[in-house]
Amino acid sequence: EISTVQILSASMSCRLPTDVTPLAYRLSYTSIDLAPGSNFAFSGIVEIDLVVSKATRSITLHCLELAVHHATLGGQKVASVSTSLKDETVTLSFPGDVPAGEAKLTIEFGGKLNNQMRGLYYSDYVNLRGEKRHLACTQFEATDARRAFPCWDEPAFKATFQLTATIPLPDGGNFVAVSNTPALETSEFLRDGCRFKTYKFAETPKM
Repeated sequence: EISTVQILSASMSCRLPTDVTPLAYRLSYTSIDLAPGSNFAFSGIVEIDLVVSKATRSITLHCLELAVHHATLGGQKVASVSTSLKDETVTLSFPGDVPAGEAKLTIEFGGKLNNQMRGLYYSDYVNLRGEKRHLACTQFEATDARRAFPCWDEPAFKATFQLTATIPLPDGGNFVAVSNTPALETSEFLRDGCRFKTYKFAETPKM
């Protein structure tokens, strides 16, 4: 279990350090609750291929209105997680040095869809039966990707992105997931008596 400490740092620059940079993100939303009367919770896992330019004991990236449940770098577990609301960041600290070179950071996280059109949010519509329903949308500009998943949310940190999303199929609904790349594969399954569909999308260009 990760110990979490909240830090409101006045001295830290609003720009992220450049000694650790992302190469590729593999982002998977494993659960998005859109049922009527739900609390709009979502959970996910992001794997980030990194380049560490010099040895360090901590990695700082953007993260806002999200809970980090678990994190590892290679085989090394994160010792502590510190968040800064002022800087909208999370700092992952390790028990030993992270050596220079390439590495893979894995973060399990969760949050709630908001209704402010920021990050990963929900919107309402009325179906053909006149019933109010919800859908999940994204808005990442200019600095709202950090509300959807932990990331280096600055234009200078360009990387590729590969998205996988599992969505509910309530009442035999024909909900679909769309992204800015085509779906490579889909699969349906039952969980706790409910139907779900998983979409795996193609990797984006570096962006």
